[in-house]
Amino acid sequence: MIYFGFIIYFKFLERKVNQIAHTLIIILICGISIVFSMSFPIIILKEIPIDFRQIPLIIGALYGGRRVVCILTAILLVYRFVLGVPDFLSALFVYSLLLLLWVVVLPFFKKTAVLKKKLWIALCISLTAALSTLALNILLFPLAVTATFIMFAVLIIVLQTIGLLLCVWMIEKAKKR
Repeated sequence: MIYFGFIIYFKFLERKVNQIAHTLIIILICGISIVFSMSFPIIILKEIPIDFRQIPLIIGALYGGRRVVCILTAILLVYRFVLGVPDFLSALFVYSLLLLLWVVVLPFFKKTAVLKKKLWIALCISLTAALSTLALNILLFPLAVTATFIMFAVLIIVLQTIGLLLCVWMIEKAKKR
């Protein structure tokens, strides 16, 4: 479902819409992807929901800018609150720190024209977001850190990172065309 939104994004990108429409399209597509990701998580270990909400959040940040990432973070946190996920304040703290990090890093991404550098920036952002979320889950849900837990955690981090890198790569290739 995440990638479907970005296929729509490519269609609008081809038409070269104005900046306001571009921003609104990114907010709409990424916001819907975040809500769908959180609404239909995969539950593997002791009812810990696994979703890929950070992919559209980070893509929206990278290609929409500071205002977009602030709005998308608000959507994520409000929907998390509506879902009744435990320990909202901890999530608010983690996403506020991530938001500050993204606001600092975004200008570097925007200024970079080289695909490899953009992919490295996206990789660093993805790993930071995934590891901070993992730390939050370990703190909130007292699980025994077993080999199975570590295996699933690494798998999720790898899948999220690959998904994000594929999105960045596809968007950059579409922009070149």
